[in-house]
Formats: sequence, C-alpha cells, structure tokens
Amino acid sequence: MEHGVCIRIIGNLSLLPQDIQKLIAQAMILTKDNNKTFLNVAFAYTAREEMAQAVQAVVSGVEDGALRVSDVTQKLLSSCMYTSTSPDPELLIRTSGEVRLSDYMLWQVSCSCIYFADVLWPEFSIWHLLAAIIKFQRSYAQLVPVCQADEMANGSCSERSSVFQTRLAASRLATLEELSHAIS
Repeated sequence: MEHGVCIRIIGNLSLLPQDIQKLIAQAMILTKDNNKTFLNVAFAYTAREEMAQAVQAVVSGVEDGALRVSDVTQKLLSSCMYTSTSPDPELLIRTSGEVRLSDYMLWQVSCSCIYFADVLWPEFSIWHLLAAIIKFQRSYAQLVPVCQADEMANGSCSERSSVFQTRLAASRLATLEELSHAIS
C-alpha cells in the first residue's frame, strides 16, 4: 500500500483451495485502487482457458440479450480476458532455452517482442535483461506499424459492448468481494 502497488492475480481462481482464493481476493480488493505500479501474477493460468472464459462471457452476453453478434470484436474479447485491466506486454522474456510460449498470454503477445533466453530463471541476470531490452529496442520500429494496424483492426466498441464490459467488471469485483468474506 505504501508504494501504491495494485496486485492482480490472473487465472482461474476456482481451481485453487478456498483459503488461497480468499487471501488472493483480499489482496486484490485491498490494492484495487492503487495505481503507481501493477503486479500481475499468473496463478492457475493458461491462455487457452483464459480465451475460453472470455468467449463464454461473450456468448452469455449474447444469449442474455446484452450483446448482439455484431458487437463481438477483438476489442470486446480483449476486455473479457483476465488481463483486461493491464496493457498488453511490449516485451515477453522466455527463459529456460525453450522456444515456445507454453500456453502463456497467447492473445496478449500478438504485438510483443519475444526474447528467448537460453538460461534458467534462477540464473537470469542483469546482462540477460539488458540483452532482451536491446533486442526490444532494435525491434521497436518494426513493431509499431504492426501494433497500430492491430489497434485499427480492433475498431471501437458499441454502447452495448461498453455497458457489458462495465457489468462484467462489476461482476468480477462482486465475486472477489464474496470470496474475500468467505468463511474458510
């Protein structure tokens, strides 16, 4: 709180034990208004599950009449992701020598610079970080037009979509409130 850190846990919290869900919910609610720094922690997270959850939310909105099929856009789907309150990463660093994303933030890294480090996380040093930053800086000029085209393709949201997004955010907050007060 002293440093203004907003804690965000992304993932399917229902897969976690009740006492852990409660602690996570309490931390997220306690820090939800902090805006100096954001700490995103992926816990019980897979990109496929995140995308499926987003599609289920949109389908539910269409079935309930809150949305029309014509409202469904990339921007709407992005707003239904666990990471909707965070900007997409500009740089993703993958350690361990693996050259794959391992079902991690697949939707969000479409316009990111991805750096693969042939070192395990515990050995990742400042020199590895600097190499990743240099790669990002060298790639930046090529990424900008791709990101701009992606933003233009996403278009704008309809008023129905905006209302739906507001309701979805309120529903998620209510679920956190409920979890934070649950008896373990």
